[in-house]
Amino acid sequence: MLAEGNRRSKKKPSAQSNELIRGTRVKNSHYTTYFKWMCVFIIIRTATTFRGIASILDTQRICNVFNLEKTPCHTTVRRWINHVGYYNLMKEKEKADDWVYFIDNLIRIENRKVCLILGARLSGLKNGQYLSYEDLESIGIWLFTKNSDIEAMIEHAITLTGVPNQICSDEGPDIMPSIRKIMAKYAEVKHVPDIMHKTGNMLKKKLEEDARWKKFIGFVTESKRRLCQSSLSCLCPPNLRGKSRFLNCKNVIEWAIRALAALEKTNITDPNWRQMNEKLGWLTDCKHDMVLFDELFRLAALAKEAVRKLHIGKITWKVAEDLLGEEVVSDEGRQFTKGIIDFLKVQCEKCNGNVSLVGSSEIIESAFSKLKLLDRECGNSGFTSSVLGLAACFGGTDYKSVAKCFEECDYKDVEAWGKKYVGETIQKKRRRVLKSQKVEDLGSKLTRFIEEKIMVA
Repeated sequence: MLAEGNRRSKKKPSAQSNELIRGTRVKNSHYTTYFKWMCVFIIIRTATTFRGIASILDTQRICNVFNLEKTPCHTTVRRWINHVGYYNLMKEKEKADDWVYFIDNLIRIENRKVCLILGARLSGLKNGQYLSYEDLESIGIWLFTKNSDIEAMIEHAITLTGVPNQICSDEGPDIMPSIRKIMAKYAEVKHVPDIMHKTGNMLKKKLEEDARWKKFIGFVTESKRRLCQSSLSCLCPPNLRGKSRFLNCKNVIEWAIRALAALEKTNITDPNWRQMNEKLGWLTDCKHDMVLFDELFRLAALAKEAVRKLHIGKITWKVAEDLLGEEVVSDEGRQFTKGIIDFLKVQCEKCNGNVSLVGSSEIIESAFSKLKLLDRECGNSGFTSSVLGLAACFGGTDYKSVAKCFEECDYKDVEAWGKKYVGETIQKKRRRVLKSQKVEDLGSKLTRFIEEKIMVA
């Protein structure tokens, strides 16, 4: 096996391997630009941590996958992705009148929030295709403490791209006052609410005070408690997410329907029959209610898919009306569908000519999930300069696009941005305020104790 490994190592290196080891380097850089791009590309495309990719690269070096004296540590890889993010954030944006802004905020334990503005060109929208990270550009990332500051952030974005045609958001109370002020100042700006949050709010309004829904959720919560760590733990319902329950509750409805089907198929001679009926018998009583809930959540999901894929055009509401009309069964479902169609009609009226608008800001929610992955090694203790790395995920991620940032941008500018906009992190404040104490070496203490005992003996 060892001989086989040696034979493999003697193979002629590929063009990619040569580029990886002997390719072009920027000034004062130990690693090739191709190697840096490979690391950044892996981070963007996967959920690998910075420490994880550093360990993988070192393992590949040990296994002679590539011939390097050393591999980068995790902080070096983090600097590279922040470098790319800074370049994407600062590069000149094309001024046009067909920009759409996606705006949202993220908060953690500190008193600051992150405001992210992403931009896409309406002229680049394609019916039948979802928006992707490649379609977006990072317009701005800011850390702030007052919601009133968001207006100034949007104004700054306008100086970079020109006045946008549209703003898409989840209608959060921290964002909408600033958006309304911008719309009052620039009459051409239209606001289209996110379809997912809109249907989620409609479901919340309909079901939150409904006695049938409260009864159903109560049974689900109780069943989870009773089934957990039992012989029927495989039947446990999924977790209910408190804050965004009505955006993510469809899987609970699906679980209930599947669990009821399993209950009805279980024969009385089955050894689990009695226990299943004791703990899940309530599903039979809620069967008709579950059918209604499934219908409502399915209608909301269909509306969301139609808007995500077809966007907001002149006839989007008509397509949605025909699509949902085929799925409606109950009177309550018809009433719910009417609310969705009325909402879509209002949004479709905002379209001018053949230019479609964007009706879903789901992609910015996905972006915040990406930020949590990039920053997860810092825990939930606050924001760090890794927020810059988020900007690296948008636009072109091919070698030529990423290589430009290392050639045209100095890392000193990246560090200056972090000091100016991120400032002192929570971790650094903690080290400054809570003075660290010398950790006692218990191993050495135990060794000395044993040696003294031996000497005495």
